Amino acid sequence: EVEFAHGMLQQKLNKEQQLCRTREDELAGMQKMLPEVEQERNSLQLKFAEAQATANRLAEAETRLSEEFARERETLERKVLDEQKRSQLEVQAWSREREKLQQRITEAEA
Repeated sequence: EVEFAHGMLQQKLNKEQQLCRTREDELAGMQKMLPEVEQERNSLQLKFAEAQATANRLAEAETRLSEEFARERETLERKVLDEQKRSQLEVQAWSREREKLQQRITEAEA
């Protein structure tokens, strides 16, 4: 009976030792991959930093373009208003000239 129990314990010990070796092998494999994983992580961090820098540059460019667009729009709006005023003054001048000519025609006919 003791020998049987000893045999069972020995089998259990062998299984545990085999499981331990398997886990040690897995751990060794993971440790071998660690430098590659670290390198990949560093590469991804660099790419992320570059993407952030690009996003910042794009945001700055968008801001500059928005400001430039606003200035250009103001300039064009002023030009349109100036042109409208100039046209209005020309129309008024032509109307006065027409009235004068009409008055002359009326006087000449009389």
